[in-house]
Amino acid sequence: MMRVATYVARSHIPGAGLGLYCRDAVAGGALLWQFDPGLDIEIAAMPSDPVVAAFIDAYAYMPRDGAPRWILCGDNARFYNHSDQPNTQGDEWLSHAAAALAPDTELTIDYGSFDRRPLDFWL
Repeated sequence: MMRVATYVARSHIPGAGLGLYCRDAVAGGALLWQFDPGLDIEIAAMPSDPVVAAFIDAYAYMPRDGAPRWILCGDNARFYNHSDQPNTQGDEWLSHAAAALAPDTELTIDYGSFDRRPLDFWL
């Protein structure tokens, strides 16, 4: 669950579609997102329904640790976009601001820091 106020809008990253933005200023090191079992869903097996499976492929991630499974964020966190120079840092279970962030900053993260799938899967 996001721990700061966010909104979703067109990404500034070419070809990315939508992106995740912080509404207010965020202090460097601030907690941005943390896995919340009450809102974030852990999926043990990919559903056989192709429409549902495509949604999970697009919006869920596979944690780097443990048995293969998918985590689907129940809030705007699923709109984080990848960057090789991200302004957030994290792992499978939480993310923090890498530096102070101005209001309306698009939040980016290195997908390789939390998803076991190769980066080319996302691009």
